[in-house]
Amino acid sequence: MKELTTFIGGAGNYMATVFEMDDGGVTCYTVSCVEANGKINSKAFSKVFMSEESATNFAVEYTHKGNTPSLLNE
Repeated sequence: MKELTTFIGGAGNYMATVFEMDDGGVTCYTVSCVEANGKINSKAFSKVFMSEESATNFAVEYTHKGNTPSLLNE
């Protein structure tokens, strides 16, 4: 298993890492996601994709869900 990239979003509360796996000539991509909720417990799961593009798109969407725009004070 080879780590390709890691995305962090939502003020550090969401992290997704994309891994490349080769199982006997079949290449697939795993995205491991972690959601830290500020407590000791955190939610973690993995999802498998057949293309690197699909895995990367999922990782980006997952980490961006916690981003909220803020207005600057003048």
